[in-house]
Amino acid sequence: MLAIAPVGPARLRFLRRAASLLYRCGAAPAVAAALRWGVASIDLTLVSKPGCHLCDDARAVVLEVIAAVAPLAVEFREVSIFDDQALYDEHVEDIPVVLIDGRVHTFWRVDPARLTAALRAAPSHPSNASPGAAS
Repeated sequence: MLAIAPVGPARLRFLRRAASLLYRCGAAPAVAAALRWGVASIDLTLVSKPGCHLCDDARAVVLEVIAAVAPLAVEFREVSIFDDQALYDEHVEDIPVVLIDGRVHTFWRVDPARLTAALRAAPSHPSNASPGAAS
């Protein structure tokens, strides 16, 4: 079983700065590495809304997990439920929602160990690709 260390104050400040930077530039460093090396990336989407404290908690956990699985190419993006009517209709009662490769992974609370395991087992992860798939 994979254990993730608790986040201390300094690490939390770092994660908040990283989240801000990722949000402004719209791409995680792993995405750039994936493009350079031709590695398939895992699409991780956080569906949130402004002023949502659960969304803030989920974002911190997601960014912590992405940092912990750094060798994996995870393309992280956050979308507001108010920017997409289909997302609104489907998830209005479930915010925040974490999607992995377009499928619901969890909602409301994000369990770091479960998210880590799901990212490592994602079909788009290179080690899980079927033989003969493009690399």
